[in-house]
Amino acid sequence: MIRLFLDDTRPTPEGWTLARTVIEAKELLQNNTVSAISLDHDLENEDGMQLVDWMLRSNNVPAEIIIHSWNPIGIMRMQTVLERHGHIVRVERSQLHP
Repeated sequence: MIRLFLDDTRPTPEGWTLARTVIEAKELLQNNTVSAISLDHDLENEDGMQLVDWMLRSNNVPAEIIIHSWNPIGIMRMQTVLERHGHIVRVERSQLHP
């Protein structure tokens, strides 16, 4: 069982498995039991919303969802869609800014 951290720039917190891209995150979600996911919105050539959409379409949403982005509009988009589908989302911005 892993905890998945999607971010293209921040260091990986201890105890988390890093995915720098949406493709890497999808592979980890498909091939592991993921208990928690921490999402950034603004990635280099993509955004965390792409992964959120895929997780919902594939019914592969971890029980614990954290959004650690500094993009308030991106946070709102991801949080709104996830909560509309019945998922609980926690937002953490304080210590994760690069």
